[in-house]
Amino acid sequence: MNPRLFSLLRIITFAMFLAVPAAGQPPHTKFASAVAYGSGGPYSYSVAVADLRSNGQLDLVVTNYCQIGGQDSCQGTGEVAVLLGNGDGTFQPAVVYSTGAYFATFVAVGDLNSDGIPDLVVADQCVSYVQNECTGSGVSVLLGNGDGTFQSAVTYGSGGYPAYSVAVGDLRGNGILDLVVTNAGFECDDPSVGVLLGNGDGTFQPAVTYDTGGSCAASVAVGDVNGDGIPDLIVANYCYDNCGYPNGLVGVLLGNGDGTFQPAVTYDSGGEFADSVALGDLRGNGIVDVVVANEWADGTGGWKHGEVGVLLGNGDGAFQPAVSYAAHGNGGTGSSDVEPGIGSLAVADVNGDGIPDVVVVEPCDVVKDHVYCVSSGEVNVFLGNGDGTFQSPITYGSGGAPASALAIADLNGDGRPDLAVANMCSTSCSNPEGIAGVLLNETYYASKTVLASSPNPSQVNQTVTFTATITPGVSNGEVVTFYNGKTEIGTGTTTNGVATLSTSFSSAGKFTIKASYPGDAFRKPSSGSVKQVVTQ
Repeated sequence: MNPRLFSLLRIITFAMFLAVPAAGQPPHTKFASAVAYGSGGPYSYSVAVADLRSNGQLDLVVTNYCQIGGQDSCQGTGEVAVLLGNGDGTFQPAVVYSTGAYFATFVAVGDLNSDGIPDLVVADQCVSYVQNECTGSGVSVLLGNGDGTFQSAVTYGSGGYPAYSVAVGDLRGNGILDLVVTNAGFECDDPSVGVLLGNGDGTFQPAVTYDTGGSCAASVAVGDVNGDGIPDLIVANYCYDNCGYPNGLVGVLLGNGDGTFQPAVTYDSGGEFADSVALGDLRGNGIVDVVVANEWADGTGGWKHGEVGVLLGNGDGAFQPAVSYAAHGNGGTGSSDVEPGIGSLAVADVNGDGIPDVVVVEPCDVVKDHVYCVSSGEVNVFLGNGDGTFQSPITYGSGGAPASALAIADLNGDGRPDLAVANMCSTSCSNPEGIAGVLLNETYYASKTVLASSPNPSQVNQTVTFTATITPGVSNGEVVTFYNGKTEIGTGTTTNGVATLSTSFSSAGKFTIKASYPGDAFRKPSSGSVKQVVTQ
């Protein structure tokens, strides 16, 4: 069995308790307390967000590991639960669909048959499961009907065992989506990434597999990491060498443009047991960087706090050594208490400063005696500095435990990205029900506009440049309006928080010039003024 699966299932057989967001959060980001929604089944492993009805309202899609869960069992096929959104950040009760296979772990969304309607693809650890015997692994495809409902699942072999995560991408540049699935390998031996090329009608060709360069392939991301316009694969391997050496390993498989890939080049993930991988331009230089969730810190030799490993890209498909950032953990109350590792992560600008941030989930805050959680799952928000480095994490409760995965999207239409977290259980996994925890983004700054002019004093008909600086820095392209008294004299758009306007005056005098910033989803409106002296 996959080591992470074993550790999570070990956790969920014991009681857990909900926690609240940490008090005294800094004003530069704020999320509301998690609101929990039942997933309609046990052990929710992953979550995705999409507009399933094309009505502008985002919906949630959650995987349930099986249909019926208990302290020592998990029965029935895997499920995918659909929670239709109301447009205000609340969601309707879950409607579940069987994946047609067993032990559903991961879900991705994409238009697989080019009809303009989102479809679902789910990674299943077993295609069939008879008398506790698992036969093969697969991916289940559920084509959408356009109204938030889905057709019966069709399952395809993943090319290995057990299937753990799946991603969607146009690997050949032909407008047809293909599937990429990680196969962890039985007891972490012989891991692979399977590529299923799409036919354009929602069906797929048999999987072609590639070695991932490590052991126990856990997660895959698709992106162009060498700037050639061709999608590449980046795989988080749980460990080296059949986990005899626990450090995680990132495998980079450069694409050839025809849906095939070069052999994996590997990089240390910066911690032990790499569980999830995501991509982002962390420095704003057009180069893709890699972020990895490591369940344990490097060299701890035990279940200690997790770490985020950041591998900055060189632009040619190669990466710099990982720099690690510790996830939050409060420690325990006894000598045997430890802090649990971290799981799924995502990259997005969550506080509106134009800089990518990293958000990662922890199964729970504290593990007691190495076997069970004594608190809720957590969400760690690492705010980016813009140079590829990050601040210490800000933490929030996930709404259940153990927290297993997250997605980031604007769930209530206010322009701010919110968090959706998959929790394997609610307050107790003795009678488990999966939970989707929704944390709405409440970040809202008081902005300040400072206006300056040059030259000042100026002469009649001489060009004067007015410079408005808005703090905290706004996104590029925001419109600032300039006034002479109550008369509008022009507009400027922001670049790095600064907007300018050049004009001249046809007569001498003293003029009050005002710059007005209308505010945005993250910032309140503000204005600034300057006295402009114009001489003959």
